[in-house]
Amino acid sequence: LLFDLQQDQTGEFPFNELTGGARAGEILSMSFSDDMKYLAVSQSSYGIAVIEMASTRLKTQLEPKDSFGYAFVKFADGSHDLIAVSRSGNARISSKEFTSGEEFSIEGCRSAIDMISLSADNHQIAIGSSEEPDILIGDALKKDVILLDAVNND
Repeated sequence: LLFDLQQDQTGEFPFNELTGGARAGEILSMSFSDDMKYLAVSQSSYGIAVIEMASTRLKTQLEPKDSFGYAFVKFADGSHDLIAVSRSGNARISSKEFTSGEEFSIEGCRSAIDMISLSADNHQIAIGSSEEPDILIGDALKKDVILLDAVNND
C-alpha cells in the first residue's frame, strides 16, 4: 500500500503484479530514492525489486547472494546507488542505474544481523543483532568495520 501525502491518495500495488508474477514473501526493508524515481523493496523470497514509481513497473531485480535475503536496503543520498546488507553479513552496493555492483562480506558478524543504521552521508554503518550486545561500526565505503564490545566497553 502506497500513500501519496501531497495528493492525499492511496494505491495498492500487489507485489506479484509489480514483479510479473513473482511469489510474494515477507517484506524485509524498503527505501525510496531521494528524487522518488525508484522504490527498492527487499523481500524474503525475491531479493530486491527496484520499482520505477512513474510507471509502477519493475526496473530490475537484484538476487541475494545467500538464502537470507537482504534485511536492509537504502538509496545513497542524492543518487540511485543502492546499498543492501543481508542478515548473514553479505553486502552489495549497486550503482550506474543498477547495471554494475560490488558484493563483499562484512567480517566480524557472529550472529544474524537484524539492526542496521547508515549515516546521512552513507559512509558510517552500524550493525547489530538482537542475539548479542556487540555492535559493528565502521566506514561502509572502505569496508573497514570494527567491533565495539558493549559488555567490556572496548
